Amino acid sequence: MQQARSRGTARAAALVVASVFGLARLAHADTKASIACRGAIAKGLSGVINTGYKASDACHKTEDKASTGSADCNDVTKPAFDPKGKYGSSKTNASADVSASCTPGDPVLDNYDGTDATGATFPDIDSTIGGNSLLVLGNQNLMGDKAKTKCLETIAKSRTKIVKEILKNSTKCQMDKDATAVTFGPLDPMCLDDGTKSSMKAMTKIPSKCTGLTGGDVGACSSLPGCAIDSTISAAQALAQEMYQKKTTATQVCGNNIVEGTEQCDDGNTMDGDGCNHLCESEANTCGPGTVAGGTIVGHRIVDVTITTPQPLAGVGIGFDYPQLETSIPGFGNSSVVRAAVVVHPMGGLAVYNDTDLDFSLSLANASDFITSGSFLTATLNECVPIAQNICNRNQTVVGCCPGADINACLNDFNTSDFVNYYNDCACGAPFSGVQLSDCTTNYKLKAQLGNCVTGACASPPSSIKCNPECATGAFSRINGHHSCTAGTATADCVVPPHCDDPGTLLCTDGDPAKIGLACTAATEATDCGPTPAGSCTSGNFCTSGDAGRIGLACSIANDCGTPITVATCQACPQLGDRTNGTFGCADIFNGPVCKPGHFATPNVGGCDGTASGPIGGCPLGNTCELQEEITTQSCTISDPVDHNGQHVDGVTCTITVTEAP
Repeated sequence: MQQARSRGTARAAALVVASVFGLARLAHADTKASIACRGAIAKGLSGVINTGYKASDACHKTEDKASTGSADCNDVTKPAFDPKGKYGSSKTNASADVSASCTPGDPVLDNYDGTDATGATFPDIDSTIGGNSLLVLGNQNLMGDKAKTKCLETIAKSRTKIVKEILKNSTKCQMDKDATAVTFGPLDPMCLDDGTKSSMKAMTKIPSKCTGLTGGDVGACSSLPGCAIDSTISAAQALAQEMYQKKTTATQVCGNNIVEGTEQCDDGNTMDGDGCNHLCESEANTCGPGTVAGGTIVGHRIVDVTITTPQPLAGVGIGFDYPQLETSIPGFGNSSVVRAAVVVHPMGGLAVYNDTDLDFSLSLANASDFITSGSFLTATLNECVPIAQNICNRNQTVVGCCPGADINACLNDFNTSDFVNYYNDCACGAPFSGVQLSDCTTNYKLKAQLGNCVTGACASPPSSIKCNPECATGAFSRINGHHSCTAGTATADCVVPPHCDDPGTLLCTDGDPAKIGLACTAATEATDCGPTPAGSCTSGNFCTSGDAGRIGLACSIANDCGTPITVATCQACPQLGDRTNGTFGCADIFNGPVCKPGHFATPNVGGCDGTASGPIGGCPLGNTCELQEEITTQSCTISDPVDHNGQHVDGVTCTITVTEAP
């Protein structure tokens, strides 16, 4: 009976396994179909929205030139709105593409009322385009006034570009996330774009074309350009979200433990300070407890950005990097958490923040020239690793490299050819290995000529060095003399005829190693001292020529067989060593001790483990050692500096200082 039950259990298990694999294959196929459906909806609805906004713009332009009112341009049902039928055709095409790509029953369709993506969204698209057009462009008869017409056309083009940018970037981001997803819900909050680039241009372009005019003068909202930009961003973001979910029962509630709409997080409550605030915005850091980098927040790092401009600006973008595993701006994107960590000094203007957890940027603009030289912003970052700990530039999880080096002085030495002090400022651990004659007479990498090295190991370097296989078998003199050989010529390299010391000691001195020291005569030395065994080479490399103290020792490169480098040599001859392979030479911040894989901190932040393969002060191969603050101070970028006419301003620069605080 027990055996029967076991067989029955095994059969049941086999059926379950088969079912699971079958479901997995089906799920994979369904996922691919859902991704295709999702993409077709996003593409189709984006086309409808963009076409609708362009139709409204064209209608207003036509009516303004005809000196008539433009009320019909804000109603998608009016013939004047779409005289060529482009808007209607875009809807027809979108519906056909969605129907072709979305099989009935696809879970993607559950995001829409009646499981009808186009039917659920088209009414909202119609009303949003019409309502936004009425608010931003109005319906006033401009009576052929060229200045007013030009102003309104600029507003129209600007808002349409904002819409296009938001839809394009939002759908691209969501498409990338969908490629590896298994469920398909609302638009990911991280993908909701804010149209920064087009908004910044509108902040300067609209005032430049509407000089002396108010929103009321052209029938638009007031005050310009802020109201037009803000309402357009709001409308476009709402449409971007509805493209992925439009259900009348779906509501965004912060604190219900479900991430919805524009929420970055939802932990089931509306408490601040627990990683998700009362607005459902992330409070997360990139370092500290609970992060991949780990560690503890031990203080703060203050980043002050100063701008220098030859003339006042109406708009500009500023950006900087920071070592995100050692310090962090709380929050993400343009959230209130990020904004709370940054103080902007020029008063007024539209500010758009963006923290990516890799770098930070801020775009600031107004209709007037209000940005002058001086303090621009101050950001307060959480700090997990004191700024005094140097960092490996490519593997930033490894800190504490070259603790004795004065990196600023080292770089200054290098840039000013002050190589007298170079080694002491740049030193990063003990020298690696030996030197050869060419090292002592030739400057290897550095630009300045120091002349021949005559100190320390270079006072009496070997004239030649060799690191290669040596004879493993063969004549006695070859296997005991560290004689170099190669596999293809082992017989010639390692085999010599037997030899008897006659006249002399009448003893074998070469040939078969087992017969060395036996009695012999010259007439019979071939028999007495031989035959010589076949020659062969060692599998590894050994020093066969070079410094007397290195002969016979294992080696990996030729310089291992040279005279050992001393600190005195490095101080007098800092140019010694191969700075490309990290195996020998005078160790410095550019070519320090190598911390091998498995011996440096990953994924948490820390230093090498202190073993021979993870020396204190080292970095993984291919890294240089640099100051943490340099990552920030040398990263300041300027983008789109413009005056109130939208004209680019040359010569705008920025500088950064970094300090620590409790």
